[in-house]
Amino acid sequence: MSSQSKVKGSISGGDVGKLVSAIKDGLHSEWAEYKKSKKVPSQSVCVYAIGGVSDTAVAALASVSAGVGEWEACLVTTVDPTVDKNRGVLASEVMVGAEGQVTLFPPRKQPNSEGGDSSPGSVVSSASKLPGQPVSLPGSRKRPLSPKATLMVTLEQSANYMLDHIKRLCESAYSTNNFRAIILCLASAVLVRSRLNAYKEILSQPVSKNLTSTLARCGEVVEFLLQSALSYTSDLLHSALLHDAQSHDWTSKKPYGEGCQASLTLQMWAFYMQGVRNDLWKHTSPRISESILASILTDTLSLLVTRYLQIDPSEARLPQYRADIIAILTVVASLLPSLMPSPVLFFSVRLHESVALPLHRRADLLLKLAAIKSAPIELLAKVFSKGFQQTPENVEDPSTETEEECPIRITSTPAWLTFLNPILFPAGKSSLRYLSDPVAVYLSLLTAASRPQPQFPLIVRGLLMRGSLGTKTLLGGLQDVPGQVSAGNPCGGPLCQPHLCAPPLIPHTVYAAICQVLVQCVDNVSALSNIITPGIKQTAVWDSLDRTQVWNLQRPAWHHALVQLVSPSVAGVVAEVLSSVPPQPPARPAHPSQLSVRLEHHLAAWTLQLLAGAGTEAAQDVPIPVLKAAVAINALLPPTIKPTGGHVITQLVVSALYAAVNSRSTLDQLGGTPVTDGQWDMMIAVGERLCSLHDGSYDTPLRQMTHALLAQLEGCDDSGEEEDCLDDYTDEEVVECVCISLANAVLSTVQGQHALVVVWEFLRRNMEWVQEALGVPAILPLTSDHPQARLSFTPTPPTHNPLHYYNRIVFTLLDQESLMNFPADWEGVLLSDLGLPGSTVADLVSRRPEFCTNPAPTLTRPQTVAMRKLKRLLETEAEEAEEKQ
Repeated sequence: MSSQSKVKGSISGGDVGKLVSAIKDGLHSEWAEYKKSKKVPSQSVCVYAIGGVSDTAVAALASVSAGVGEWEACLVTTVDPTVDKNRGVLASEVMVGAEGQVTLFPPRKQPNSEGGDSSPGSVVSSASKLPGQPVSLPGSRKRPLSPKATLMVTLEQSANYMLDHIKRLCESAYSTNNFRAIILCLASAVLVRSRLNAYKEILSQPVSKNLTSTLARCGEVVEFLLQSALSYTSDLLHSALLHDAQSHDWTSKKPYGEGCQASLTLQMWAFYMQGVRNDLWKHTSPRISESILASILTDTLSLLVTRYLQIDPSEARLPQYRADIIAILTVVASLLPSLMPSPVLFFSVRLHESVALPLHRRADLLLKLAAIKSAPIELLAKVFSKGFQQTPENVEDPSTETEEECPIRITSTPAWLTFLNPILFPAGKSSLRYLSDPVAVYLSLLTAASRPQPQFPLIVRGLLMRGSLGTKTLLGGLQDVPGQVSAGNPCGGPLCQPHLCAPPLIPHTVYAAICQVLVQCVDNVSALSNIITPGIKQTAVWDSLDRTQVWNLQRPAWHHALVQLVSPSVAGVVAEVLSSVPPQPPARPAHPSQLSVRLEHHLAAWTLQLLAGAGTEAAQDVPIPVLKAAVAINALLPPTIKPTGGHVITQLVVSALYAAVNSRSTLDQLGGTPVTDGQWDMMIAVGERLCSLHDGSYDTPLRQMTHALLAQLEGCDDSGEEEDCLDDYTDEEVVECVCISLANAVLSTVQGQHALVVVWEFLRRNMEWVQEALGVPAILPLTSDHPQARLSFTPTPPTHNPLHYYNRIVFTLLDQESLMNFPADWEGVLLSDLGLPGSTVADLVSRRPEFCTNPAPTLTRPQTVAMRKLKRLLETEAEEAEEKQ
């Protein structure tokens, strides 16, 4: 069944008294269906759910998800989340969509009538019709409970039924090797636990013994399911996926795959790890998914280190061995951003700070062992010319010796990352501030795009650091890109936030979202103008700014962004005008093709009210950076383009008014109730007048509006010097705190929340394009030509498509030619501190194919000389070992 499948059973309709029975019916129905088909239906929850985002599952069992939906319905009838319609519209509550439509959050309701506080159409239970009146549970002689306490007790009871169902289903799924069912059971248990904790805070009830017991049981079930998932994946990898007789015949005299590819097992390992990551990202909570993926990666990497230590490849299989090592390091490096909260952990990490430390240690050990076993033998003879025991004289960088002596932290770039890509991970760096601008920005955006949930402070950092290089790069690439609105729809889960879930992705919305973040984070009012004006001047597309084009929504991306930034300021003005519009026209016209004089008078009055309100109330709320940008653009206009009111800023405000007036969904939102057909017809007529303001009838209010808008610039600093709010800080902890503060400022408005979500969704689909736009190499540098990456605005990220991520790991292409022809710096690895005893190094060298006598290897003259030198050193090492014994 699909993720949209429904569970058969009764619906409580928000009645607390029917909650337990409705949930039990759904659980029993799902179990009966599972026994017949052995299939587990799932249903979305929402990655943007309010309340414990890092612990809220993205999807769950359909019965559990439906049960949580029942919980939410009862919560709404107990704690009404809507706001009063009579309260004015705040700009911070307004979200503007791709076509200019307005959405308000939180939702609004009509003023309450005589009975109760419920919003129209809601079904209120007997326990919540009178909020202040306590109720008693059936069969109880104790003091009656309040509605909130009653709901909390009912939640505890139903949660225990859910846990029983989850455990029963998981035991059956584990016995049949149904990994998807195990993951869904784990996600469901995590969801139950996170929602109970959230409701405990929302309802503000004392923590009872029963609630504590239920939460403890949730923890036990989560731990049991977590171990089950880890056990299943580890057994599968160890017993099946990492075995292939043909590619593991290391003593063969023939090269594998004609010497053109790495081992098939590693390709399948990368494919499986990508699939596991996608399943975890799409179902479980972010915290749990990171834990599982990190455990699987650490476990399999330990297995691979042990396996490749024991392998003694033949001379023909040495290229395959080297390619395998590069492939393993590439997979680990590509998955690291998914497991790290900050790109700083690429370079500096402490024990218990992240899962990165054990991965760094294992990858570094694998590289050192591989260097001894597969580096050209001439290099070994050169490096170990004085013996296999390393001394400070034959170690190139003695500073790394202290790092090896401290097993609980890494203070600079791990050697294996530098070996893999010295441009992205230069040696000896401990922080992002020591990297070049494009590399620092790329690693920040890469980490943000790889995470299972949006990390808003990291997105802000990637956009604003290094003189807003990320912002300039993205806006430059989006400026002239054609695109269509993706067909994404909200997930429809019980905790779905429709204004954030599946936002429409087109170049215009992404451009506007980046501008929104810039305006709310950067104090310099000229920053927006300085960044977008050069691109606008270069494209020279001005037609949309003409006063006759107010109705035209086919605007350039920068024009759309400026209108979207203005729209929240005019929403309140439109709401005031709408409140004065009667349900039906005030008078019928004499002829269907004409308007009555009385109606004409009203339409003119409403239009004047819109323009006057935009010139007084809205003028104070229009962001100053938008005014600055409008002034700069107005100075670039050719003489043939005449904007409304004689200025670009007036054109932008009128366009925002028209977009709001011409959208019925916007009017429904602003009015609190659906507008009537009569109101809709009259607002369309008002919109037509906004499109014909150039006829001279409204010149006076337009001049007043223009004057009021430009008056906001008086006293503003117009230095034009762009300030960077991040690069002045050198301490990483301070930078993180500043980014958190800036992200909270953006998240304080609904439009800001929408903007950060849009940027995150864009990055998840286009990191390869971002990498090329910034001019930095991929994690695995490509040695062959490949098609240039294209912008993607698909409803789901391409990495969720198995046909896309074959021979690919997250955002890195596992190109076989690049793996085989990798320019490895084996000498640098051998000259570093290997951290191995001399006897171990000698043993590894003695097992190389050059020392094999049956069959005898085919060596060149330099290889023969090097082998003889090493052979003498091995004999000396053996004699010293005998003397010690």
